[in-house]
This record gives sequence, structure tokens and C-alpha cells, in this order.
Amino acid sequence: MSEPEVRIRDLRVVYGDGRSGVDALGPLDLDVMRGQFVSVVGPSGCGKSTLARVLVGLAEPSAGSVVLAANERGSAMPSAIVFQDHAIFPWKTVLQNIAFGLTVSGVDHAQANARARSWVHRMGLTGFEDSYPSALSGGMQQRVGVARALAVEPDVLVMDEPFGSLDALLRDVLIEELLGLHQDLRCTVVFITHSLEEALVLSDRVVVLSARPGRILADRAVPFPRPRTLEVRDDPDFGSLRQDLWHLLRSQVDVGRSADERAAG
Repeated sequence: MSEPEVRIRDLRVVYGDGRSGVDALGPLDLDVMRGQFVSVVGPSGCGKSTLARVLVGLAEPSAGSVVLAANERGSAMPSAIVFQDHAIFPWKTVLQNIAFGLTVSGVDHAQANARARSWVHRMGLTGFEDSYPSALSGGMQQRVGVARALAVEPDVLVMDEPFGSLDALLRDVLIEELLGLHQDLRCTVVFITHSLEEALVLSDRVVVLSARPGRILADRAVPFPRPRTLEVRDDPDFGSLRQDLWHLLRSQVDVGRSADERAAG
């Protein structure tokens, strides 16, 4: 068996110090193999976004380890992240936003722009190269965010609820686009979401976290073959797996509510 692209061992994240510290995540052990698409679901406040931030170095573990094989290979860009709120620069054009990570990593201006233009075309943004984010719809802004992350060719792409603020129709469109991108690129993806439907349509595995501090309750393989389309939702096994995972999540909502009530009391 090949080595994992992501190796997480005994990971814990605690916010604050001493008795006032809040256990946000863990302990948690998880492997993600190269080329896998793994979704992480769980109730609000369970540490999903904390996990995403740790994976890309925006937060530090309080204990345990997170190892990306790309770092051991000396990769130029081990990871990149796409946020829910787009997080693109309002003062930069579409082309400048997509090229930003490339220029920061030392790619010369002409090559960075050429690669950025190829992603403009690939993400359906042709004609908007010189537009600023304020002129774009939410869906187009998120396409810019995805393009900026993928343009640097990361070994691991982390996506933190990237479709959470979009309406249902636009979400479906972007899910279909992401299915196609993953099929073509075979990149390793860790996808944070509240939506079981998103997770099951997109993923090879779905990891369910408990109420805070997030621990792994279940790690389920998704049995549907690739290439995959949204029509997979019509498969009877899709509904049955979704229901099974929903019951797990529902139980954790009650656990989290009880813990909050005890803390308040």
C-alpha cells in the first residue's frame, strides 16, 4: 500500500490556557491517501475549520502531528486552501487574484499570467480577466478562489465549506465542476462541509466528527464509481448511506447541546 499523502497522529487543538482553555479538536488520527477526495462532516463547532487551518499551517496543533508527504518530497507547494467567503483580494482583478500565489512563490510575471489565463478559461471566467471581485457574482468569486488555489498546483487542496454561502442551483453547478476537476487532476482533497449530500457526491471517503472536541466517529468509504455525476443521488444506496450518516450527526447535535447547557449552568 502506498504511503498516505496526509498523516495525522494524536492531533489536539486547545484554544486558551489553563482552566479557561477550550478543547476544540481531538485527539484525532487520520490518513488521506494520494489522490483521494475525503470529506469531513460534523456538527457546528466540532473543529472542522480548525482542522482545515492546521492542514495548511494557519493554526498550530496543541499536541500530536500533521505530516504532509509533499513536505518530505520537497514540494514547492504542499497545500492550498479555498475558504467559504472567497477570501480573494478586492483590489486585484480576476487575473491578478489567480496569479497571486504564483508570483508570491517566485514564478516570473509572464509565466504566472499565462498560467492564470489558462485557469480563467478553465473556470469559465473568460471575459472577466480585468474585472474586480465587486463586479462578480458569488459563484464567480468562488471560481476565482478555486482557480487561485489550483493554479499553484498544490499537492493537497483543502476546501473549507466552499459552497456554504451559495444557493442550491449554483452549488450543484460548482459541485459538477469540482467533480470534473478532480477527475482530471487527481489531486488530494480534504473537503470540509456541513452537507452530507455534497460529501457523498464528491468523495471517496466521508469522515464524521463528534461534537466538540471533534473526534472521529465514523470513516465510511463511498461506494459509487468514478467518473461521477449528480445523478448518483438517485441511487438507492446513496439515500441509505446518507440516512445512516445523518443519524450519527443528529446524535452529536444533542450531545453538543447538552454540553453547552452544562457549561452555561
